[in-house]
Amino acid sequence: MAVFNDDDHTDNHTHKFTMIRGIIMNLADDYGDGVFMRAHLWRNLLFNNNREGGEDVVVLSQKRGREEHDDDNNNNDDNDIGEASYRKKTYTALLSDSIIITDSNNNADGEHDNIDHDDDDDDIIIRRDLKRTMRNIPFFNIKQQQQEEDDDDDVNDSRIVVMERVLLVYTASTGIKYVQGMNQICALLYYVLRDEADTFWAFRCIIDNISSIYIPQLDHTQDGIYSQVDKIKRLLCKYDPILYKHLVEDVNIPLITIAIRWLTTLFTLDIADINDIMKIWDIIILSNRYNQLSYYLLCLSTAYIIMNPTRSDILCNNDVNTSLQLLSQCNEDYTVKDNNLIWVSLGIMAVEKEEKKHNHNNTVQHQ
Repeated sequence: MAVFNDDDHTDNHTHKFTMIRGIIMNLADDYGDGVFMRAHLWRNLLFNNNREGGEDVVVLSQKRGREEHDDDNNNNDDNDIGEASYRKKTYTALLSDSIIITDSNNNADGEHDNIDHDDDDDDIIIRRDLKRTMRNIPFFNIKQQQQEEDDDDDVNDSRIVVMERVLLVYTASTGIKYVQGMNQICALLYYVLRDEADTFWAFRCIIDNISSIYIPQLDHTQDGIYSQVDKIKRLLCKYDPILYKHLVEDVNIPLITIAIRWLTTLFTLDIADINDIMKIWDIIILSNRYNQLSYYLLCLSTAYIIMNPTRSDILCNNDVNTSLQLLSQCNEDYTVKDNNLIWVSLGIMAVEKEEKKHNHNNTVQHQ
């Protein structure tokens, strides 16, 4: 599948969706929730910029994922160690510029625990949001898993502190103010990568490509949130005109009120199961590598509406508030069954890219 071929880049080892999905699904049973596999896959897709040679990142991820699963002490790849050390070093430098470290240690989850922040308001807001982020996941809610309050509070708090630092360093180093939704993205990255520095760089790699939707001053620009929602409406009109007519023309639903959540959280709040969320994110990470994340999110949003399990109820309803509720509160029943949501989103993207290419060729021929 050539959905993610980027005309601006040459990649001798093209990443095919079927190969990536096959690896994840084949190894999922062996690795439980597939976190080990995804950690390697996502690191390679996010951090490996060598497009001109070396092993295909998917093959490399498969090999390293199996090696780590077989041998927890497999740290012999000098290049990986060097790159990881560099990421940690540069992150630590940014951390030092952003916050005052009063007590540092080298524990995996407890490094630089006691800090003073430059912006107390951001600190309070971020910590408040993080304390209620993904609480249904045992990794972020140890008390739920073990019921040992004394130890659990410490472990859980340390993970919140790690994510808090990541978000504060990002806002301080980029000038982009924290927005709700960033906490969800940061949490999922940390859940998979389990490393503070890598979580920061992965977070920055993703947010930098869609930063315009987080900046209020850009809301009404070409790349702002309102423009993105208009594009979703156009795609919905094209691929499901019946649902479009009912929602947009008849009911006149303010799609912006729910689409903003989809786009700013990357669907982490709108899919029920964490494993399904990670399946979606395999493609999100892949699209980000090819600088097509923004566009894929539009296709995914469109597919999410089309594949909504409450579709029949939506079409029978003429109330704005009820329609919004049906679209925004279906996450408990929304699963990525048979990967249909993924396939539909990629199908929309493939058709759009082909039409764009065809129109471009026609324009060139007539010049």
